[in-house]
Amino acid sequence: MAKSGGGTLTRTITAFFLIALTLSVIWIPALELGFLLYVCAIAGCALYEFYKFVKAKDPEYHSYLALPLGVAIIASGYWFDINIVNATFAAAALIVAFTHIIKPNATMSTMLPSLFGLGYISWTAAHFVMLHQIEGMGPVLTTMLIAAVALSDTGAYFVGKSIGKHKLAPVVSPNKTWEGSVGGFVFCVAFMVALYFLREQKGWANVPDWSLTRYIIIGAVLSVASQIGDLTESAFKRDAGVKDSGTIFPGHGGALDRCDGLFVTAPVLYYLTIF
Repeated sequence: MAKSGGGTLTRTITAFFLIALTLSVIWIPALELGFLLYVCAIAGCALYEFYKFVKAKDPEYHSYLALPLGVAIIASGYWFDINIVNATFAAAALIVAFTHIIKPNATMSTMLPSLFGLGYISWTAAHFVMLHQIEGMGPVLTTMLIAAVALSDTGAYFVGKSIGKHKLAPVVSPNKTWEGSVGGFVFCVAFMVALYFLREQKGWANVPDWSLTRYIIIGAVLSVASQIGDLTESAFKRDAGVKDSGTIFPGHGGALDRCDGLFVTAPVLYYLTIF
């Protein structure tokens, strides 16, 4: 019992610290550059953890260039120009591919994970940076995204634990159920509906002026995308034979454990907003 209580306390302290730090860099204008550095640090750790998965399967694998180039892709989102992000991604991918091709034992199995990591984490995280840059709504959209993903995860966990019976993906993640998935979906959509009515009643100018239908659709899409991101990371961990992607967050695992849903949903919300 003591061990369990200590674990809960550690998780709680870590969670409060992360929430305070995250909201600070999102909402304090003077920390705009700090937000970029924060995302680069977290996503960079997640990229490192992903390449550790690959190395667990192939001890000869290395990502010496892929890691710094991946961080450069994330940082390119600061200029709020998708062309710059895509150009940086293309250049990084070409360099990484070339470094793998010229190796004596070059194979697709060593090159493709490096390229996938750049897209799966770095390119998507650059959209998280750009989302925060959207004039007038950036901090709200960024907070909205984090809250939607968190509530989707929370709903899936509690509903699945309470009434979950039908396995969602028994091989990849045995504890996840269809009931939990629906619960997470409902939590996320309910949050978006509540945000719509709060905006209408309070007149919050910096909250997106979308219709109720659009709020519901975006909430639904974010929940589905977040759960796909969660299952994807679970598949990587199971294939690598590890429980957590890392230990950077005491009681919560690694950066990829905490941000798997955010990486997938950031481009989704960004494009649903600007288009």
